[in-house]
Amino acid sequence: MLYNILKISNETDDKLIAEFNLDPKDAVFKGHFPQQAILPGVVMVQIMRDILQKHLNVSIGLQSASNIKYLLLIIPVENKILTFNIRFKYLSQDQISITSELIQDGSISMKFSGVYKIM
Repeated sequence: MLYNILKISNETDDKLIAEFNLDPKDAVFKGHFPQQAILPGVVMVQIMRDILQKHLNVSIGLQSASNIKYLLLIIPVENKILTFNIRFKYLSQDQISITSELIQDGSISMKFSGVYKIM
């Protein structure tokens, strides 16, 4: 398995913190990149979505991403525990607005803002 969720905790009704780790031996890292494996940006967004789905116990799909910034590379053999700080609010019965940061070693690796549709 590419990643393992270690802990999801509610900070407030609209904010959660999730810790997870990566399996540096996962096949995704063989293709991205063999000489220096890094976590692909699309996988960061996927992990964030999976965490939110698990927390809310709903199925969601990305409707729009208004802002995604990749600030630091995540090297799976170096980064043992990663943390997502996720804020969310319901825009309607079937839409959720998300702002999120992916943290490694106290530094922000990715920032995300977007809207998900509840399926």
